[in-house]
Amino acid sequence: MDKDLAFLTRCSNEELELLFKILIKEGSWTEAITGSEAYKKYGADYRQYVDLLAQEVIDFGSNTLWFREDYQTVAKDACKKLGVSCNSSDSAEEIEDKMCAHLMGETWKSLSEDTQMAFLETWGYNGKNNHTVLKAIGPNLFFNLLRDSTLASYQTSLIVANAVARQTLNEGLSFAAAAFAKPLVTSAFKSSAASLTLGRAAAVLAGPIGWALTAGWTIVDIAGPAYRVTIPAVSYIGCLRNMKRYQGKG
Repeated sequence: MDKDLAFLTRCSNEELELLFKILIKEGSWTEAITGSEAYKKYGADYRQYVDLLAQEVIDFGSNTLWFREDYQTVAKDACKKLGVSCNSSDSAEEIEDKMCAHLMGETWKSLSEDTQMAFLETWGYNGKNNHTVLKAIGPNLFFNLLRDSTLASYQTSLIVANAVARQTLNEGLSFAAAAFAKPLVTSAFKSSAASLTLGRAAAVLAGPIGWALTAGWTIVDIAGPAYRVTIPAVSYIGCLRNMKRYQGKG
């Protein structure tokens, strides 16, 4: 198994289910999973053939390239398809987080300023320096949230994962609701832009804004069936990686 996907062996069947569904739904004409002996034997016990799921992601990604590539190259290619810049030194984790941050940032921009402010006000923001605070919310802040190995990263990753599930399969993650049962942060937003810390931003994401981002989530109309697999798959794999890292299993 590709070294950057080895952590998938530590995921539960419940966590692997969305990856399986992305691969068989979006890659329905060419996927090799449902015809395999492993699938016929184990069915929904995805852990028994997680190596096959990992290889399928790479195979779909390699269809957009000249040769069979590793996961990092496939992830970078999918990220660039969205118009997101990647550096040659970027790790697979950084590439995944750049993709997720971009998708969240684009969705946030699609909301009206009144809607954005309404969400901030639900967390006690007093309405001062509106433009400064709103300007601070975007891909860079989302990227920092995802890179921060704390509850902020965990819950932000869950929001992205749930949005990917709804966008690609029209259903939410079965394990997402329980993770949001407890609020991440109880302190309110203050008037200064400096108060927009990672924790407080994550509090907004874990509350109403998280569900609005899910409802308004849009993945661009991507040309080519391979990208319709690799973009949601890479996004979700990045979410799983962050969740496992927070849980101490990544």
